[in-house]
Amino acid sequence: MKFNRIITGGLIVAAAALAPLRADITQYTVDLRNSACWSGTHTVYANDSGMSGKYSLRAYDSDGLTRLTRGADYTASINTSNHNLSFTPDSGSFPNGFCGVLVLRGPFGSSDTANSGDFSAGSTGPGINVAHQNSYSQRTYNGATFAADVDAYAGMQYTPSCQGYVKVYFAASGQLTFMHSVGSSCISTTNGAAVGGSSYPTGATPIGTFYVNYFGGYIPYVTLVSDDRPLA
Repeated sequence: MKFNRIITGGLIVAAAALAPLRADITQYTVDLRNSACWSGTHTVYANDSGMSGKYSLRAYDSDGLTRLTRGADYTASINTSNHNLSFTPDSGSFPNGFCGVLVLRGPFGSSDTANSGDFSAGSTGPGINVAHQNSYSQRTYNGATFAADVDAYAGMQYTPSCQGYVKVYFAASGQLTFMHSVGSSCISTTNGAAVGGSSYPTGATPIGTFYVNYFGGYIPYVTLVSDDRPLA
């Protein structure tokens, strides 16, 4: 799901894995895994990226998979006049320089949407779907703006030992996350991360809590316990 977390200066820190692009959305990647690593502040120029307005940033470690957290692992901002991205890796997190991947995507809206279904999570029976509305959904909470233009899904394993609770949320990194009380192995996800745990972590923006039961010994059935969105 293309969830993005807009911070300041038009920056959206995206909260999901790669997903299909809308016709009016473009994507630009800076891959440093086979080139010189970055230390100190670097600029990604809008003339190169093609970005304008509010756009998203996803930062990954050198494995190209592990999402990095803005503020802890790096700082970033967008110049609202020329739309250039300023990116500074944390020297403590990357003492030898940042050798990962940056993914820019946009543009998204200049203002929030107001559909009651924005970022709503619901049961599909054996799984959970997190939905956007119309072309995209966009909401602001605690100074961060989240945007999405495709949906995300989590399917439950056909294993009765996975009976338990699932919490859905945006992590502090912006990653859309499905947390299963039994463990991450109980979930398979599309456009989201799977983790184990039972409580919303610090810095999370909650979406919803679900319960997973099993029928006939192995068939999962998911029910919504609570809609936890502060964005509704």
